[in-house]
Formats: sequence, structure tokens, C-alpha cells
Amino acid sequence: MKHSIFAWSAVALFASSSLVGCVVEETDVNNRDGGVAGKGSGGNGATGGTSTAGTGGSSAGSGGTAGATGGTGGSSGGTGGTTGGTGGTTGGTGGTGGASCYGDTASTTPDCANLPYASTQCDDNGTTVPAYGNVVCQYSKLYARDGVFEGVYDCLNALSGDACSTTHDAAANDCYANAFGNACPASMVATCDQYEEACTGLKADCESIMDGYSQAAQQQIKDCFNAGTGACADDFAECVADPTANTSSN
Repeated sequence: MKHSIFAWSAVALFASSSLVGCVVEETDVNNRDGGVAGKGSGGNGATGGTSTAGTGGSSAGSGGTAGATGGTGGSSGGTGGTTGGTGGTTGGTGGTGGASCYGDTASTTPDCANLPYASTQCDDNGTTVPAYGNVVCQYSKLYARDGVFEGVYDCLNALSGDACSTTHDAAANDCYANAFGNACPASMVATCDQYEEACTGLKADCESIMDGYSQAAQQQIKDCFNAGTGACADDFAECVADPTANTSSN
């Protein structure tokens, strides 16, 4: 019988994985329009005076004096308004989005001994075992990249309620699946395409968690898988649950 560090089945391990892609937030930038050019209207010229002929006397008199010359037309219209002002400056660059995945860097050094249920022991069909969250924490500390382990720990540290309940077990499993599934892309010791070539159907399971493992852990999983003698899908699930399985020391 092969040993597994986890109590979950392969189905539970992969079915609860939740992948979240990087989010870069972008902010649209809008420029304000420039002003509209002004328009002026020219003045209208004045109308000239009219000439009136004088009336003759009883004898033929001289004609009346011609009327005065019409006045000068009005001045030209004023110059049009000035061109509108220049539009506003371009808006600032949008802020950078927050971290969208877990990588190799952690901001703290988590200690599984500080979990609120670190000393809790549970009964498993007559056998005393640590609370499942403790098991997940120790596993992640051994095999996860630093940032991924921090993500698992923060999730486990927030769990409350009965640490020996099935609700706790499921929540702790989700902490593992969500953090490993949300790991930043990593350089792979063996690609998920290679696992798929070895056993059809493994690619999706591999992609859901493998980026969360350290390079050393990926090598252990690969070696364990190559040394397996069972059905390849079973060997993969076993080696993910316990990367030291199928080694000479086990």
C-alpha cells in the first residue's frame, strides 16, 4: 500500500482547484477638447444723402443748391475673436493593479505553529491525528514556492470553527487548491504537455496546481511519477499528494 501525506482523494484534490488569471487594471485617459475659434461681424456703412432740385420763380430762377454729399459709410467690422485656448493636458497614467498571483517572494515568514488550531488533535476512526489544516500547512511549507506557501498559510490562519469537522477539512483543502492554482507561471521541470503525453487526461490536473510547487518539489514529483508502477493517473495523484512516494527511502 502506497503512503500519502494527504487524506483526500485525487478527485477531491483536483476538483476543488480554482484558477484566477493576472489582472492588470487599466485606466482610460480622456483629453479635453480645445476652445472654438471666435467670430466678429463687420459694421454696416451709412447711407449717403439725396440731392433735391430747387423750385423755379415766377421768372425762370436758378435751380436750387444741390443737396450735401452723403456721409461716409460706417467703419469696417471688428476683428474676429481670438482662437480658443489649447485643450487640457493628457491625463495621468493609470495605477498598477495589485498582485494577481503567488510567486517566489513572501512578505512574511509563516509559522504553522502559530495557527489557531496548531495544537488541536482529532479522532480519525480511533486514531489521533492533527487537525487537517496543520497537515496542509506543513505540506505547503515543504513543497510550495515561498509566495504560494504564504497564500496557503494566510487562508488557513483565517479558518474558524471546529478544526476536527469535515467543514474544516474541506476549507483547508480549498486553501491549498486556491493558492497553488493561483500561482504565477514558473519554469517547469517537466511540462504539463509531457505529463499529458505520458498519460492522456493529466494536462488539466497538472496545470491546475504545478506552478505552485518549488523546482525541487517538481523534480521529486517527476521522479516519483516515472518510478510509479500503477495506472499513470493514480501515480500522478499519489506523487502530487506525497512527492517522496516511490523512492527508495519509502
